[in-house]
Amino acid sequence: MSLASFRALCLYATDGRALGEFWAAALRRPLSAEGFVELPLSAELPPGRLWVNTAAQLPADQNRVRLDLVVPDWDLKPLLMLGAEVLDDPSDPDEPWALADPEGNEFSLTVVRRRLTTISTVTVDCREPRALAAWWADLIGGQTGSSRSGARAWVGGAPSLPWESWWFEEEPEPGNGPNRWHWDVDLAPGIEPSALVAAGATVLRPAAGDQWWTIMADPEGNVFCAFPPDR
Repeated sequence: MSLASFRALCLYATDGRALGEFWAAALRRPLSAEGFVELPLSAELPPGRLWVNTAAQLPADQNRVRLDLVVPDWDLKPLLMLGAEVLDDPSDPDEPWALADPEGNEFSLTVVRRRLTTISTVTVDCREPRALAAWWADLIGGQTGSSRSGARAWVGGAPSLPWESWWFEEEPEPGNGPNRWHWDVDLAPGIEPSALVAAGATVLRPAAGDQWWTIMADPEGNVFCAFPPDR
């Protein structure tokens, strides 16, 4: 049995509302009054949310986590008008475009005709891709695979994941601190944060008072929040 299920993808921002409007436009979905976009963007995937939250002090590491979007066309004007920057304009139309949002968070766009906008993958830079993919698959379920060299590994088929696959890419250089992107999980019934600690996670801040979730880090220091199953 999985210890947890995916709950939400979260991004810290200088201006959460403005950046939320950007990501709502990128995903072609409305932004709620509370500051989230409903996921998935495909009926074949389970539900989740993408939150954009204002932070008084942004985490240092910006682009060790990246979103890859699949879109039905190359209409970039709405994103450019909202402050996106094109980082790489590929000569091959089948290759992805590399962009950055108004606060510098990198992402990619790939066109697949006659398909709705979806998050296809989330990519995390790490030291040991195979080990970290296996850790997250043990936590939320799914199957793992990897490139022959082991420089890339992935989790697919996780029953609660609202995107197609979760990639882990080798980056030998250590990060500078927490990522601006992080994610939330719901603990399975009967599971306490201590079970995640036993599996290799670290508690950064225990639940207390109005904070009824536990802030944790995976074995490579990627921050996530673990919510009790009844909240």
